[in-house]
Amino acid sequence: HIMEPFCFRKIMNGQIMAYSDIFRFVKNYELLIKKEGAGMNKEQVDIAVNLGKQIAGSVIPKPDSEEKRDRGATEAAIKKIKGDLFVLRKTRTPADFLNQLNNMMFRYGIVVSGKLLDGVLEDVKFEEFRAYCIMGALQVINAVNNSLKGDK
Repeated sequence: HIMEPFCFRKIMNGQIMAYSDIFRFVKNYELLIKKEGAGMNKEQVDIAVNLGKQIAGSVIPKPDSEEKRDRGATEAAIKKIKGDLFVLRKTRTPADFLNQLNNMMFRYGIVVSGKLLDGVLEDVKFEEFRAYCIMGALQVINAVNNSLKGDK
């Protein structure tokens, strides 16, 4: 949850960064501190990250194998998901987070993991779960931004 604001600002401003290295470090660090009795376990981290990836992946159009990605549609989708991620990031309670997630489920057709609905948010620190979710979505956005800049 400490790295998330830094990464959020950089990626939302369209800056290119070595996001995968930062993200890998944070995930490994989380697992190390979990051994000392704090933090989230690997399964909880994976649930949060996959939720974020699913959110961003459901909005950003997939390129067809024969034709290039439609640049305008992709940029519009990134702009759309940025607003939703900002709102999701500003949630302060698990109930607000789930309400916003519910709105996104209806808007984008996201299917949420059963483990999230079974109460994984009750077992973890909410700020950390939300940060991993946002960072998972940012990972997808950063990859798409890099591919768009590579197409120029």
